Amino acid sequence: MLMKYPETARRLASELELKEMNQQTLAEKSGVNKASISQYVNGTHMPSVESAKKMAKVLGVNYSWLLGHSDYRTVVDAFAGRKSLEDFMKPLPEPASDKYEKLENYLQLIGFTYEEARDICRYARFLKNEREEQS
Repeated sequence: MLMKYPETARRLASELELKEMNQQTLAEKSGVNKASISQYVNGTHMPSVESAKKMAKVLGVNYSWLLGHSDYRTVVDAFAGRKSLEDFMKPLPEPASDKYEKLENYLQLIGFTYEEARDICRYARFLKNEREEQS
């Protein structure tokens, strides 16, 4: 069988082995269909972002890493040794056009929903604009 997504397959299989967890247990804990997990482990299908997030949460890894979009297995790995907000924004998996978009991606990476992250960024923009208008 041809593996279309070998990196995701390798990473998912290695995490299952590391956690001493089988596909059925991952399916039960994550809510992702066992047949789908089998396809991901075999490398024939790529999980959706939503499925990757569910599995990553159970496995304790970064969903972007699981999908092969990041070299950082966990958020701790991604941000180890970084001291400033600018440093925190550098290793984000998806390219972002501005700092607020990068912040939104980071907030999602650490567990905020898309809507929560978007609202936080809107509020940050509002505060910044208020401060600039008062200056």
